[in-house]
Amino acid sequence: MFPKNWKLDRIQEEIAYVYENTVAKGIGQLEKKPTDLFNKFIGESSNGFDILVEVDDVGNIMNAYPYLR
Repeated sequence: MFPKNWKLDRIQEEIAYVYENTVAKGIGQLEKKPTDLFNKFIGESSNGFDILVEVDDVGNIMNAYPYLR
């Protein structure tokens, strides 16, 4: 879960931040498994924890959530 003190706009800002620094630059992509529906990218939020962003083949964000290693 995202931090409880984050409102929806903060969550959206952090997801956009990670998107701009991973998907848009083509870095941080995980290997796609045959069962994966979307491409997965992991990037660090401005707070320092990882967020996994799932995007379709044209780059639309489909899911995003904190990534715990």
